[in-house]
Amino acid sequence: MKGLKAIRTPVVAAVCLGLVLPVSAVQGGDKQHAAASRAQLEVADVALDAQGGLQGVVVDVHGAPQPSAKVVVVQQKREVGQVQADKFGRFRLSGLRGGVYVLQSGGQARFVRAWANKAAPPTAKSAALIVTGDGVVRGQMPLEQFFASDAFVIGGLVAAMIAIPIALHNQGGSSSPASP
Repeated sequence: MKGLKAIRTPVVAAVCLGLVLPVSAVQGGDKQHAAASRAQLEVADVALDAQGGLQGVVVDVHGAPQPSAKVVVVQQKREVGQVQADKFGRFRLSGLRGGVYVLQSGGQARFVRAWANKAAPPTAKSAALIVTGDGVVRGQMPLEQFFASDAFVIGGLVAAMIAIPIALHNQGGSSSPASP
């Protein structure tokens, strides 16, 4: 019975901690791998212009253009070109053929399926959009922000309010409760 009491307190503490931590902290893994797997699912169809030019715009998470942003175009892990955006965040890289490209700018990557001018499906856009910055949050806060947030403090207080009385009760002697 005494061994059960010694195990119960850490188990209760672990359960409380598990309720407070976000899923990403429990599962582990790095942010770049998760972002890359999400980006692989999001492939944008873009029509190349008549000269094989890929046009696009680089903006931040608030939609403001990113002047002079460097855009690197990669195909099959090989850089095929790079260009610098103008003062409105627009860029154009010519000499491309249809295929799948990765557009990289500001630490972000965008997968684009480029189509020859006449072969593009009706849903293909005329320009690619790259959103840069770390402000994009999908569903959960990054772990560093979560620990700095009020939710962590409140969750810790609630967990302590539950765990401390249980631990104090379990440390009591083997006295039996008083009967009426």
